[in-house]
Amino acid sequence: MIFEMFDDNPPTRAQITARWKQMEAAGNEEYFEWILRAANLHDEHLIQMSKGYVCVKPRAKRAKMDKE
Repeated sequence: MIFEMFDDNPPTRAQITARWKQMEAAGNEEYFEWILRAANLHDEHLIQMSKGYVCVKPRAKRAKMDKE
């Protein structure tokens, strides 16, 4: 599991990235399980945004890119 413990010393981004790469290289069931969970979470977020349950303020960088 990516986060074996939740404590006052959370893993760094580098540690998380290393763990993802380790799981991907192993190609085991755990990696694909987490990929599926991430995809489902993203899909649910998009559905809730479309229904108006989640409101997201546009970020300045994104707004600037959209205007161009």
